[in-house]
Amino acid sequence: MTSPHILGDGVVLQTVPDSLQPLVNGFLEAVPLVVGAIVILLLGWIVGRIFGGIVKRLVQGIGPAQYTEGTPLEREGDADRSIAQALGKFVKYVIYLLAVLATVSYLGIAVPGGFLTGVGGGLVQVIVAIAILIVGVAIGRFVGGLVGNIVAGLGLDSYVRDTPLADVTDSVGGIGTAVGKIVEYLIYFFALLMALDYAGIAIPGGFLTNIANGAVQIIVAGVILVVGFAIGRFVGDLIASVVSGFGLDTYVRDTPLADATDAVGGIGNAAGKLVEFLIYYFALVAAVDALDFPALSEPLTEFIGQIPLILGALAVLIVGIYVADLLGDIVANADTSRAADIAGLAVQLFVYYIVIVFALDTAGFDTSVLTSLFNTVITAFFGALGLALAIGVGGMLALGGQDYVAENIDDWVGSARSSASDLNEDTESNSGPDDGFESPGSTDD
Repeated sequence: MTSPHILGDGVVLQTVPDSLQPLVNGFLEAVPLVVGAIVILLLGWIVGRIFGGIVKRLVQGIGPAQYTEGTPLEREGDADRSIAQALGKFVKYVIYLLAVLATVSYLGIAVPGGFLTGVGGGLVQVIVAIAILIVGVAIGRFVGGLVGNIVAGLGLDSYVRDTPLADVTDSVGGIGTAVGKIVEYLIYFFALLMALDYAGIAIPGGFLTNIANGAVQIIVAGVILVVGFAIGRFVGDLIASVVSGFGLDTYVRDTPLADATDAVGGIGNAAGKLVEFLIYYFALVAAVDALDFPALSEPLTEFIGQIPLILGALAVLIVGIYVADLLGDIVANADTSRAADIAGLAVQLFVYYIVIVFALDTAGFDTSVLTSLFNTVITAFFGALGLALAIGVGGMLALGGQDYVAENIDDWVGSARSSASDLNEDTESNSGPDDGFESPGSTDD
């Protein structure tokens, strides 16, 4: 059975089955809603493009690239155009989203109120977070440059010149620039934290505490290094000037230490460099300790206990080499023969070996192997020398001694008899004429 479907004053459908009548009625009632939804979407699309273009032109007119130059937000190419396009698209798609939500609401599709509120609030939070980042970057750049100029005006670069820190600071444009960059990035970091917090992104409190403590520790360690290296250079130059005044270079001239000391500018400069690098080391230990890094600070601290032993070993080595050269020269100058020179060199090498072993033992090294080697070499040398002498003397007596004695025995006996005759003549001449004394056995008749 069919029934007419009346639309307005006229009969439009006369043959719609009763079973399809609800569907047709629903479709005809939905047509205005669909048309209205399409109109809303179309208007949203038009408004989005218009406002996106307006924002793009406004941002290009402001020129935000000048505020992000030299920061992590700096972009290559036409930065103003890129930023303007990004913000324009963002505004455009936000309007598109609002149009979609309005269309859904117009069609009567139930959307949880919390969802709409969350989306709207989230969009506002994101926009404010982006604004915080941009403002933070601008402030960080300005304050970092200001601090860098102030620190550079103090002339701190002169205190770390010719030190291991010089290459590091020069690579970033000096201490002033380095400090300015640290301040700049700290402000960037705090701006990022504020933006994340405003955007509703939860950050664990312990994480923030650790980050803050780590930043403070890094700054303190940097200050310790700069101050320590400056003090090390000043004290090292002072020690070099004082020691150079004693003229110690004359005592190591023509010794193995001469080349080493000449390479660093003499004993005075060597002593200054030694003190300078010791202070550098202490500053490094203090900086690592400030960073609270036990895996690195413990071995560095333990090495400090070895420094006196190493210095003592160096002192033993220097004095020992000087004594070895002195003894070698004395032995070599005892005679002008080649044997004297060889003996002097042997004495010199012998003392060198003793000094090296003693210096290593003073520094805490195990010298048992060197001591055993020395004993073995000395025993073998003198044993071989004694054996050679015994064989030589024995062979001489066994092979040539008999003939030599037979040929010279008459001369030896004649010399002995002549010596005895001379001795008797001397005795008789001493007893000569009467000297007025009577012998104890004489008597007068």
